Amino acid sequence: MPPPPDLLFVLALAATAAVLVLPVAVTPLIAARKGFKWYFWLLAGSLFGLLVVAILPAANTPGLSEEEQQRRRQKGDRAGSGLTFLTLALIVFQFVSQVKDAFRRITGGPTAEQVEGSFWQSRFHPIRVAYGPPWTMIDALRDSEDRVLAGCIDNADGKSYVIVAEPDVPQAEMTDEEVFDTVREEMLDAHPDNRFIDETDRQFHGALCRRLRFRIQTEKWGTMCTYVHIRRTGERYLAVQWSFPCGEDPADIDRIPPELKELDRGVRLYANGLGDSGTL
Repeated sequence: MPPPPDLLFVLALAATAAVLVLPVAVTPLIAARKGFKWYFWLLAGSLFGLLVVAILPAANTPGLSEEEQQRRRQKGDRAGSGLTFLTLALIVFQFVSQVKDAFRRITGGPTAEQVEGSFWQSRFHPIRVAYGPPWTMIDALRDSEDRVLAGCIDNADGKSYVIVAEPDVPQAEMTDEEVFDTVREEMLDAHPDNRFIDETDRQFHGALCRRLRFRIQTEKWGTMCTYVHIRRTGERYLAVQWSFPCGEDPADIDRIPPELKELDRGVRLYANGLGDSGTL
């Protein structure tokens, strides 16, 4: 007759506790019985540490010369202190990771899980960015109830995808054209060689947006083609900016890199009247 499920659970729990807890308690005791300094083995109590201390020859074996006892004792103490140092380093690493993750959550940066999972999700807005090589998240990322600044960059050539969402100025105070003019002036004022290409109303992520295109000069990446997509709702201002390297050929402005298109397909902008899939 098979044992009841509750008994199997208790046995499994006991076995797990034995595997995890017993080495921690037993390893320093074995080290002390073998003539090693037990406190060097205090944090070496894993299955691996237990195996190591069990294999090491004892320093207090009867009949050994004093020199041999000293040599074995030093060898055991070095092994124990090395394993203890490794354990401490892992503890410190985990602690630092948790602190950094907590700081990211406070400041709106990507958490460790989001970085490892190759996606970023706003905690306050229905905005999500899924990404993979060659993309990494921008350093200046911000996420708060009022403002989102998120995006990715390819550090090989500088192409980037940046999302800005923030409270909008009432349209009675600033018309759409005044906003577009302000964006145009800011882009052109950034460098004397920056050039405005064109602007048009286009469908972007399921909504009508104003698209402005520029050729801009950057100190690090040289000449870049830049698209700025803008949508206003009266309550929320949303801008999505793409940049990618371009040469002197005027047609380069239309040559959007396939990596940028692929990244855009992984962006979800559910807020502000936008749909959930990119359209280029």
